Amino acid sequence: MIELLIVLVIIAAVVTLSAPGFQEVRLSVRLRAAANDLVSSVYQARSEAIKRNGRVRICKSANVLTGAPPSCSTGGGWEQGWLVFDNDAALDPNEAVITAHPPLPAGFLLRANPAADELVFGADGFLVGGLVELTACRLAPEPGGHEKVVTISGSGATTVSRTASGSCP
Repeated sequence: MIELLIVLVIIAAVVTLSAPGFQEVRLSVRLRAAANDLVSSVYQARSEAIKRNGRVRICKSANVLTGAPPSCSTGGGWEQGWLVFDNDAALDPNEAVITAHPPLPAGFLLRANPAADELVFGADGFLVGGLVELTACRLAPEPGGHEKVVTISGSGATTVSRTASGSCP
């Protein structure tokens, strides 16, 4: 019985000491997922622009999950959600929306540099306006020690890199 109690104490100590590390891993996975979701939307918008032979836009949207007709926002950051939609579709926003992405989990930010409310892909698959970087980072429960930077070149090529600055925009 004493041996069993000693084993249980050791297991409890290991779990207690490793819990903060698991929290960090969980938050890191969520940050990576946010960056990958954006990359998926960029690839989708680019391929849809080529397929439809017209412009396709990605814009930040504050009303993705509100039940209201989807619309683009000029305020706030990309963490509030975004829309991928056919710029040349009918005026009915429900017909134009290709994909709606929900908001990121609370405490995560996604900011564009230079500041951009939308990304537009032309029929040739090129990003109108040139290079844009979007930085995914976390503010809560505390600022993280790394961020994910999604870089979209003028040709539409997308890369994700990790930075260790810990400075959440």
